[in-house]
Amino acid sequence: MKYVIIALLASVLAGQVDSLSFEQKREYNRQKLSIEIIGQSIGFNPGIKGGTIGSTEWHRWTAYQGIGKQLTESEFFALTGYHDEAQKAEDRTKKIKGTVRYGGILAIGGLALAIAVDPQAKTLPIEAVPFLIASIVGGGMVLAASRASMRNYTPVSLAQQIADDYNQQLINRIANE
Repeated sequence: MKYVIIALLASVLAGQVDSLSFEQKREYNRQKLSIEIIGQSIGFNPGIKGGTIGSTEWHRWTAYQGIGKQLTESEFFALTGYHDEAQKAEDRTKKIKGTVRYGGILAIGGLALAIAVDPQAKTLPIEAVPFLIASIVGGGMVLAASRASMRNYTPVSLAQQIADDYNQQLINRIANE
C-alpha cells in the first residue's frame, strides 16, 4: 500500500514539474531531494501449514540534494526543517563513531598488552588473560557499533515522505517566483 502512495505522489510531482518552464525545471533539479535505498534484506520464515512468510526490510538509505550532492542524515533533517531530528541523528552518529574508536583502542591495546606481558612465552601467561578479555570486549564494541551504523535513524518510508513534502514546497516556491 505504501508503495502505491509513493508512486502516486511521484506521479503528481512529475506532473507539476512538467508545468514548469525550462529554467524553473533546472532550478528544481538543482535543489530537489532524492532518497536512494542502499541496503536491504529479504527474509523468509516458515508460515502456517508449511507456507512461507516473506518480508523486506530497508536498512540503509542516503539523501541527495540536486544533482549529486550527498547529504548526511542530519543535513537532510536540518534542510527539511526537522531540527530536533537533525540533532538526534548527529548525536547518534557521534556515539557510534566514539564506540568504534574506543572499542578499537581497547581491542588493539588489550591484545598488545596481553602479548607484552611475556613476549617470549610460547603460551599465554595467566597474567595476560584480563588484557585478552579487554581485547575481546573492545572487538565486540566495534562489531556492535558497526552493525548499528548500518541503519538510519529514520526508516526510508518516512524519509521519502519528508523529501516529497520538501519537493512539493520547492515546486510551489519556484512556480510562484
